[in-house]
Amino acid sequence: MVYNNGPSGYGIDILSRSSGAIVKNNIIYDNATPIVNNGINTAMGNNLLNNPFFVNQSNGDFHLQAGSPAIDIGITISGITTDHDGNSRPQGSTFDIGAYEFPSCSGGGGSATFPAPMSTPAPGSTLTSTSVTFTDGQQKLVLSSRFPA
Repeated sequence: MVYNNGPSGYGIDILSRSSGAIVKNNIIYDNATPIVNNGINTAMGNNLLNNPFFVNQSNGDFHLQAGSPAIDIGITISGITTDHDGNSRPQGSTFDIGAYEFPSCSGGGGSATFPAPMSTPAPGSTLTSTSVTFTDGQQKLVLSSRFPA
């Protein structure tokens, strides 16, 4: 990931003496010039030059927000099995691009709720439940307050 290298900075500068450079699955955003390729036999692919919708780049949080264009558009790179946080890759249908994989519960679509809701409360009890629901890459906090038995 290459972010904001200044008003005259290059995101990635591949020099003429470079041969066989591989530039894949990168977010190259908010740089004066995203990529300069003067190398020989450079392999490039699946790099994002548009706004990736980071969580909070001004405070150094480069995790992806739900709906980021970087989610599930990467390619598999041999030997890369985790993101910068140590989470397994891919989480969705394919790799995300950038340093962090967006969390998914089902490997590409679907939904799940954690923890599983209780269906049979004890007679006379009141339940309070908080659950997190992931649906197609969206994270929602579902709050349920009181369930009379």
